Amino acid sequence: MKKILLCALTICILTTSFLMTIVNAAFTPPESYTSPQNVGVVFNNDTEGVEDGRWSFDVGYSASPETRLLAESYADGRFEEEGYNSLDISVQGDYKLDQGKWRSEMSGYDDWVSTQYTGFDANDGNWSGNWHIYDGYFEDVLKDGILPGGNSYFDTHTMSFRVRFYVSYYNENTGENYEYYSPWSQAVSYSNNQKIENPDELIKHAPTLLSVDLKEYEDGTPYLEFKASKAHDDIQLLNSISNQRVYTNVWIKVNNGAWVDAGGYMWMKEAFTVDAKDYFGNMNSYDAAVYEVKFRYTFSYEFYPIAGKSGDIYSPFSNTIAKGMPAYQGASSWAVNELDKAAQYGLITDRIKDNMAGKVTREEFAEIALKLYEANTGKKASVGSITFTDTKNPEILK
Repeated sequence: MKKILLCALTICILTTSFLMTIVNAAFTPPESYTSPQNVGVVFNNDTEGVEDGRWSFDVGYSASPETRLLAESYADGRFEEEGYNSLDISVQGDYKLDQGKWRSEMSGYDDWVSTQYTGFDANDGNWSGNWHIYDGYFEDVLKDGILPGGNSYFDTHTMSFRVRFYVSYYNENTGENYEYYSPWSQAVSYSNNQKIENPDELIKHAPTLLSVDLKEYEDGTPYLEFKASKAHDDIQLLNSISNQRVYTNVWIKVNNGAWVDAGGYMWMKEAFTVDAKDYFGNMNSYDAAVYEVKFRYTFSYEFYPIAGKSGDIYSPFSNTIAKGMPAYQGASSWAVNELDKAAQYGLITDRIKDNMAGKVTREEFAEIALKLYEANTGKKASVGSITFTDTKNPEILK
């Protein structure tokens, strides 16, 4: 029972901190905003083989903590409960050629700037976007927006970009309009000699699956509804430098059968659904379904040709969530609800779930403590420099 008590304790700690946050005060929107995160740039080279010779850039980015908070409060109703409405979370861009001035430092920027909707959506689990800018916007530095020599122009020239958030909303109780600009993001540059990222290294972080539920559409067709934690910054960067091409790859096991690859799904989201009829067939009640699920991120080198590689690569798998089956061997019935909550937060490791009544080992305790830290802070620990002679477990090294 020691393992059950340990997991129950972690739930108490998390629940207490969450309840304190909820009870403290009514929702107040942030009054300052940090810059877009994990920024990367993609050049869309249509200069060859296309009659009009069009070309463009996509600057990818992900949400900041403040923009996430706003979108989440809008989704759960807190935003409107305090009298706020007309929420707009957009992104603006800036560029410069070689060592020239930033476009925002030149005359007429307010008339030129393209303000684009981010698409951040808490219900849809979407926290990434891209700022698209096509050749016509570069007429200030390139006559008629034409690249001399096509893509070879970037053999000797560099285009740099940065983006910022523009946030606006209205309070109907006070009649006040609110507008905020974040600082500019870190600059990213494109040239034919730019730094090449290593997708194999960027994708090596396992996601955390928070929950999965088997539901039915109105016509009775079953589907699985997934919720996952925020992806590691490296994976978000990979998404940005590939024009939003990190996908999810779902695996399903039904009735203790074999694991089945349910395919890859667009895009990299924290909430997504998978049609499930092919895996569960026709059942009188899906409440009695017995299944396990997990997922991982998948990426094709097709979307990052500068690396000079081909094929698909994958992140490690997430934790596994089981439904309708004895997931916690040796656990008392009174503890199952709390253990389900612990599993949703990713605190139940594969090492302990098959023997919940056994004595916890130092290794198991370290794994659980690390998962609690990461779940409560939202930060991913990294492997340290200290090593041990009796274990190479990366969770202990962290």
